[in-house]
Amino acid sequence: MGLNLYRLDENHNPVECEDYAKAFKGDRHVVPRETINGCDISTVFLAIDHSFGGGSPVLFETMIFGGPFDKHEYQTRCCTWDEALVMHETARQKVLALK
Repeated sequence: MGLNLYRLDENHNPVECEDYAKAFKGDRHVVPRETINGCDISTVFLAIDHSFGGGSPVLFETMIFGGPFDKHEYQTRCCTWDEALVMHETARQKVLALK
């Protein structure tokens, strides 16, 4: 069973690839990692399909580390670059709401 590797083309579209080095080449952050209210927000291109054969390739992940999220992990995943941008902004708004 293969890993179902992907790389991003010049328009941020996932493209299947068989070369591990190409899949993991360069910075994989969709948005630069940011720290707000003591929390780190990270949105990355995973390069490995996390759908595990269940539909469209799940290739992007947003996580929040720190603050109240240390005890209750925040992690979301999606299929496209545009969804990842929305996912990051949703996490950002959650962190901004902390006061």
